[in-house]
Amino acid sequence: MKKMTRTVALISALCVLCGSAAGCGSSDDNSSSRIKTSNVDLNGDIGSTKETSEDDKKTQETTEKATEKQTEPSTETPTEEPTEAPTEAPTEPQTEPPTTPETYESNSYFDVVQRGEYKNLIGYTHIIDKVSAKKSGSVKATVIAKSPDGTVIGKNEDTIYLVEGKSNYFSYSFDEDVSNATFDITVKEIDDYMTHGDPDAIEMVSWNVSGSSLYITVSQTKDNLGTFGEYKVLLLKGGQIVGAQEGYIDIFADNLDGVGSSDVIEEWVYDEEFDDIEFIYEP
Repeated sequence: MKKMTRTVALISALCVLCGSAAGCGSSDDNSSSRIKTSNVDLNGDIGSTKETSEDDKKTQETTEKATEKQTEPSTETPTEEPTEAPTEAPTEPQTEPPTTPETYESNSYFDVVQRGEYKNLIGYTHIIDKVSAKKSGSVKATVIAKSPDGTVIGKNEDTIYLVEGKSNYFSYSFDEDVSNATFDITVKEIDDYMTHGDPDAIEMVSWNVSGSSLYITVSQTKDNLGTFGEYKVLLLKGGQIVGAQEGYIDIFADNLDGVGSSDVIEEWVYDEEFDDIEFIYEP
């Protein structure tokens, strides 16, 4: 009986032990399940985690693209603000420059560049006005000499043919003393019906004085001498005009007969004191 009791007690003890063992196994399973659940709670559902990661990746890519777009240099041309056109001042009507008054000394035909005054052997007073021509043409100058009280004491005139860019001179002669006179001089262009030759058809080669004569050697450089070609000579002393001579080429140099030919002009210069001359050809 005792043996059976022990056996029953042993079996009971074993059952208790087996039940405990079974309970322990169940406890381990539950513990493991809680760990897994805990892991899921910490890391989230695997599918949810993957989707979240992809969304984060997309969000990150979008952000990066937006950042790159912002950092790329702008290729657009900046729009310039319209600028207002400067206000122009009202245009004033153009005024013509003032016209220089015409005078004898400076006019549209010539400029007087030098004056000389001297007396000849018979007491006549000669006034020589050397001019520089501004244009070609025949010009007449009329001189009225007046004493200091306004009384007219002389009148004279001279007509010359101007060649643009060349020198010439007017010569006036008075039998009265005009040393203190004032001169009213008018100038006008006149009609010219003569045929004029080339302005440089005659040139001076040399000159010399022998006795009471001035000899001027001239040469013909062009064929056309014109109808009444003249020569003029200014006698100079220290650069000042102290005398003048003139004549016609066909009378005083009639040996000129073509280009390359030459002749000598003779002028009487008795009692003239000069150290140089200026030769002028007026075609």
